[in-house]
Amino acid sequence: MVDTGGRPDAGRDQRPDGGPTTDDRLRMDLYELLHDRAERERRWQFWRLAAGHLVVGVILAYAFLTGELRFVALTPILYGIVVMDGLKTSVRMLYIQQQLAQLEAKLAAREPLFNWTIDYGYFGRDQRIEIDGVDLNTVPETAQYVLIVSIYLALVVASLVTWRPLDPGSAGVAIGVSRNLLLLGYGTFTALFAVIVGVGYLHYDRVRERVAAASRSHREATTRE
Repeated sequence: MVDTGGRPDAGRDQRPDGGPTTDDRLRMDLYELLHDRAERERRWQFWRLAAGHLVVGVILAYAFLTGELRFVALTPILYGIVVMDGLKTSVRMLYIQQQLAQLEAKLAAREPLFNWTIDYGYFGRDQRIEIDGVDLNTVPETAQYVLIVSIYLALVVASLVTWRPLDPGSAGVAIGVSRNLLLLGYGTFTALFAVIVGVGYLHYDRVRERVAAASRSHREATTRE
């Protein structure tokens, strides 16, 4: 007789022969669906980022080739929107990774091969390279963040330096927009940008802790086996 551990539904989670249960099969189906969803999210993120950077590049090229340098002022906002959209997709992918890791921990006892996310995913324990307790994986990650911020600030500086309001007799939205007003607009957008990035980091930290907990559960289950 199978020991249910006092749980009325525990019999669904185990079989006397150790084979997959109904719950295990449902978890494996869900695992496959989530893995496919993660791949789709990665592809869409790549194409959206590529398209966004292409638009920024085209605007810069047009501005410098034609001498219409006022258009450079659009690029920091567009670049920030592209980065924020990428961040939104990354947060969705992080939670998919969390669900995959939790499913792997549940399946560990009978399906130990379900370990890709825990071992080799974004927070994978086996892809970390450490020297004297320092995780070297943080080096390229930090460099990437520094590059993103540097590009944004460079676009802001370039916009302020090249900004020239239109003459009062000309038609256009740039009339009356001084460099100080432009700086105020960039400052407001940058503050919003920083808040959104901060929220993204809070999600990142939450998922990292949950994946670490799933990793410990997975290791305990496989060790018992």
